[in-house]
Amino acid sequence: MRRYWLRASCLAVPVALLLASAATAQNVKNFTGGNPSKDDLIHALTPPAGNPEVKYRGLKIMNEAPAEQKSAMPAVALRVNFELNSAELTPDARDVLKQVAAAMQSSSLQRFHFLLEGHTDNTGSADYNLSLSRRRAKAVFEFLTVSEKVPADRLVIEGKGASAPLDPAHPEDAANRRVQIVNVGS
Repeated sequence: MRRYWLRASCLAVPVALLLASAATAQNVKNFTGGNPSKDDLIHALTPPAGNPEVKYRGLKIMNEAPAEQKSAMPAVALRVNFELNSAELTPDARDVLKQVAAAMQSSSLQRFHFLLEGHTDNTGSADYNLSLSRRRAKAVFEFLTVSEKVPADRLVIEGKGASAPLDPAHPEDAANRRVQIVNVGS
């Protein structure tokens, strides 16, 4: 049993590094100012033509793309509202996430895996923001998988806290409090 966990840990590290690098400098379409439609999300999350995809099979990376292609994977920043200082989704957030689920289940995106990143502004301590962003990413994951039936094995969550603001010049701006969805390949 110990050998199994050691092996799983060894496989998980490269996947985590891949996801981290895929999420750092991707093409982010900012939808924090409004609610995108299913078609808007499909268009924004579809990789550019000719971009070799990262292939997954369980935790093993089958065909790792070069770093410049990983950074080109598309992402969307969404305004997913939560109750104050909580991970409770608001009705508006549920409406946005229904569009996300419809896009993920479309024939254009159904073969892809997605990273769900929770982000906060810099109000509050770093530890609190990191914890809150993880809980919020988990709430999005649970809504998409339970309520909207998106397969759980296509989604990975990560809390970023205030470490990657959408508007670095204004770290307390509401635009930094968001959920970002990154297409990490098929």
